Amino acid sequence: MEKAYEMARLLNIEFQPSNGWLSRRKANENVSFHKLHGEKEAADSAGAVDWMEKVYPDMVKGYNSQDIFNADETGLYFKALPSGTMAVDGEKPYGGKVQKDRITILFLCNQESSEKFVYSIGKSKSPRCFQRVQNLPVKY
Repeated sequence: MEKAYEMARLLNIEFQPSNGWLSRRKANENVSFHKLHGEKEAADSAGAVDWMEKVYPDMVKGYNSQDIFNADETGLYFKALPSGTMAVDGEKPYGGKVQKDRITILFLCNQESSEKFVYSIGKSKSPRCFQRVQNLPVKY
C-alpha cells in the first residue's frame, strides 16, 4: 500500500489506498500468502560452484564414479498432518496439537544411481518401538 501511494504521489494522482483496495488487488493478481520454509536461500551457491570447479576434480581423481557416494539425512514426521487446508467460505476448520513424533532417515546413493540405500538412524541399539516388528522396511 505504501508503494502504491508513493507511485500515485510521483504521478501527481490523488489516491489513498485502503485495505479493501489491497485485498481486491491481490485477488485480481492471484496473489496469496505462503509459508516460507526450507534452506534454499541459505545455500552458498557461489561457493558451491567454486568448490566444484577447483576442489572436487582433484578430490575424485583415481576414483570410479560408482564408488563416489553422497548421503543426506532428514527428519520424517510420520504422524504429522499438513499445516494448512482448503475450506469452503464460512466453514471453520479446526486442528489439534501438532504431532512431533519423528525418526531420522539417511539417504545414500552413488554418483551413477546404481546403488541406493535408506537407513533409519537412532541412538538406542534396540529401540522399544521396534521390539515387536519382524521386518523393518529400512536398515536401522
